Amino acid sequence: MSAIDEVRERTDIVELVSAYFPLQKAGRNFKALCPFHKEKTPSFIVFPDGQRWHCFGACAAGGDIFTFVMKMENLEFGEALRFLARRAGISLAPRREEEVEEEKRKRLLLRINAAAAQYFHHLLRESPEGEFVREYLARREIEPTSIEAFQLGYALNEWEALKRYLVERGYEEADIFAAGLSVERVREDPGRKGGGYYDRFRGRLVFPIRDIRGEVIGFGARALDDSQPKYLNSPETPLFSKGRVLYGIDLAKRAIREKDQVIIVEGYTDVISAHQRGFRNVVASMGTALTENQVRELKRLTKRFVLALDADKAGDAATRRGLEVATEVFRDSVVPVPLGRNLIGYEARLDADIRIAILPEGRDPDDVLREEVGLWAELVEGALPVVDYYFSLLSSRLDLSSAKGKSAAAKELLPIIEELGDEVEKSHYLQKLARLIKVDEKRLLLETKPKRFVEPQEKRGGLISGFPSNLFGPEKGLLLLFLEEPGRMKRVDEELEEVGSEPLVPEDFKDIENREIFSALRGWLSERILEGREGSIEEPWDLERFGANLDAVLQERFAHLLDLRSRMSVLAERDSDRDAVFCALRLREDRLQREMETLHFLERDAEEEKDRETLMQLARVTSERKDEVGRVKKARYEKSPLRRSRRERPWDGSWLVEA
Repeated sequence: MSAIDEVRERTDIVELVSAYFPLQKAGRNFKALCPFHKEKTPSFIVFPDGQRWHCFGACAAGGDIFTFVMKMENLEFGEALRFLARRAGISLAPRREEEVEEEKRKRLLLRINAAAAQYFHHLLRESPEGEFVREYLARREIEPTSIEAFQLGYALNEWEALKRYLVERGYEEADIFAAGLSVERVREDPGRKGGGYYDRFRGRLVFPIRDIRGEVIGFGARALDDSQPKYLNSPETPLFSKGRVLYGIDLAKRAIREKDQVIIVEGYTDVISAHQRGFRNVVASMGTALTENQVRELKRLTKRFVLALDADKAGDAATRRGLEVATEVFRDSVVPVPLGRNLIGYEARLDADIRIAILPEGRDPDDVLREEVGLWAELVEGALPVVDYYFSLLSSRLDLSSAKGKSAAAKELLPIIEELGDEVEKSHYLQKLARLIKVDEKRLLLETKPKRFVEPQEKRGGLISGFPSNLFGPEKGLLLLFLEEPGRMKRVDEELEEVGSEPLVPEDFKDIENREIFSALRGWLSERILEGREGSIEEPWDLERFGANLDAVLQERFAHLLDLRSRMSVLAERDSDRDAVFCALRLREDRLQREMETLHFLERDAEEEKDRETLMQLARVTSERKDEVGRVKKARYEKSPLRRSRRERPWDGSWLVEA
């Protein structure tokens, strides 16, 4: 039995989900309000018999114990497996020695940070030296409950106070330095003799910085006198990287999911002030422009961003870079687009709602929240979409009465308009731009050139182009075809689109390891499409490099797939694209059938409870699924290897053998 199977066997999904929020019995199943989107009627269903869960509401998410933990805790698959293994008391197979050492090192640094945070917090709450800091926080209207929630602290104005405290508790000076809490002495340090280390944070208000799981990974500290710099952060450490961190994310994640929106500010006190007044979906980028890592972290929680910017920074270069990063990260939603005469191309489109809330001149979020809470709510509600923001920014910055100004506006705004996925929106903004610069809309249309997917030019020397799809089963067979040529995924999605079904998604794969390898492949394809849009040279498909970047817990399955792939050399030449489509249709049909079985149980429960409204909703969904199954079945028969070999008999799929 594999570690994954053992974890699955030892973890009950009802018990697992119930540890996060209460479940209500509904016949043989359980239901609750979905934690991944806002709703009033419970649509999140847990199925004890199949040890699975599914949301029949807006987000339509679903899966097993692993996908649930991945979504709730914002973890990758390997992290979720280790999380559940620890919970179930299961020892996983040893990882590589360097991985084990790195993990041990990080756990040590986390313990040091936790001890330091506790020490700073105690000094703020209890020490006589911390009295002036408590008075400062009271003047800033930061309440005791917020001091507790954010574990605010005070660093004594002494050279070695924290170091002594930690050394007395058994920590080594070198490890304290590695955690970023001390600075190595040099001869030029005033008043310091000899070597060793001294405290990095002295005489400052301390803000512990925690990751999404609530672990203290670093610190920020504010001077309360004329000391420079005013704000001091932890240096880069194995735990802390400023461009990867979002202050307050651990306390904001649930509210972000519930509201399906995140508000991004700059400073620590902005976040604390917002949370204190009920706006708990607020995080801080810590004074930097948004980075790709920060956006990807938030993308797991919501696709709706509001950037609350100071008026004097709303148009600066850092802000614009942050917006560009956000739109780039969200543009990896890959969708088919009609090209005419039954041809379909592929585009990467912006799959997010990113807005800008401009604050009044000379006021930051904390000022607005303390003085006019209602105004803050209005500013967030009235935040401008990114395109409107750029229109406003350029209108104030450029001379639109001159030919040069008009040309500059068109050059900056047209690429932004082209990124819009909705054609009505695109038309609206083209008309707006034409009116703004007083140029014929047709002239602007000529300037817009659609950028389509450019298929990677892959080396095919010696590779067999196809294999019998019945040899390894549909999941492994499809993955092997994708590993041979990732661009094949695009053609599979086109076929699914033609039968009125959505592109292939991880949920189509029942096996969690297969699902995660598919997700990694999908990510690779999305990145290549982004490169294609920018006109860069495509990288050749490097299978070994792809495998090396997979999580360690997926390496065994990946090696198994490579072994199966090696057998392809003895197989006859086949139509591999057609085989891939057949496998994908089979997976989609199986998934739809599972959903219909689930719907049947829910209908029966609703009948017993005489819930007519739910019955009507379920009947509508069942009818839609039934129609889709019919279309998929018909298409699958057309792609069947049996049909290709001219065996004219009804398709039953009985020849499939799972490898």
